[in-house]
Amino acid sequence: MAGWAWVDGTGGVRQGWPHSGAVSCGGAAGPGGAAGGAAGGAEFTLRWDHSAESRARLAERVSVGDREVTLFELLLQIFEDRGLRVDLR
Repeated sequence: MAGWAWVDGTGGVRQGWPHSGAVSCGGAAGPGGAAGGAAGGAEFTLRWDHSAESRARLAERVSVGDREVTLFELLLQIFEDRGLRVDLR
């Protein structure tokens, strides 16, 4: 069964299966303690509504290793690293 969640760029987060939280403020947690492909082959897609507004609001730059990225880019990288697909809308 595939999981899903969406971020409403105006501040809301909605979530589908698994209700235990594939994405939470503290990180990813799904069946087996991991998200996305790492969760025993389970798939998870994060639908990010109003992502352009979020990108504009999360424009602060932060250092990551030897480079600088925006907070928005950092979030996308974290999601990707955890095996989540992100559908920007």
